Amino acid sequence: MPSLSITLERPVQGRLPALDELKGLAILLVVLYHAGGVLTWNNYLHGDLGVDIFVILSGIGLAYGSRWNGAGSLLRRRFVRILPTYWLLLTAFVVLNSHFLLHNYTPANIALYYLGIHGWFGDVYAMSIVDSFWFITLILSLYLIYAALHKLMDRPDQLLLAGAVISVTAAYGWFLTGQRGSFGHLGLRIPGFFTAC
Repeated sequence: MPSLSITLERPVQGRLPALDELKGLAILLVVLYHAGGVLTWNNYLHGDLGVDIFVILSGIGLAYGSRWNGAGSLLRRRFVRILPTYWLLLTAFVVLNSHFLLHNYTPANIALYYLGIHGWFGDVYAMSIVDSFWFITLILSLYLIYAALHKLMDRPDQLLLAGAVISVTAAYGWFLTGQRGSFGHLGLRIPGFFTAC
């Protein structure tokens, strides 16, 4: 049985427009999923799959369209693109939740959210300030893992093995400790990223 392969006619530099369009579709599915929760309509489109599609497309985009100038450069570009907007929205949620809903957050909780690693510490942190912001932990973690494993891009067997070890370890840890949200939102989505790389 022949293996699946993706071939590109020329070397890819920069963004891949087709991936951006598919990411837009994935984002639309996620928005419809969340709107359905607020408007109480059934999730016939399974909009939550938009996250899985987005993660897979992110892996493809990094593997085929991202210039590699070292881990520091990659992480700096990605973090500068994501974190300022995230911090702005997070600040708004902290202020509004504290004022209108009278929520009190511990300094540790706030620090983990601003670092974007709250999802690593289980459901108590991952779903506390804004339950949808677990995605930040996922995407930042995937960028960190990609930067660490980039040297294996020419060895797909070793890359998949490393990805499998990371995925199984994370998912098993969250599963054993009863962290249902972190297990489902983070642990089960890591493998899709590695299959795309």
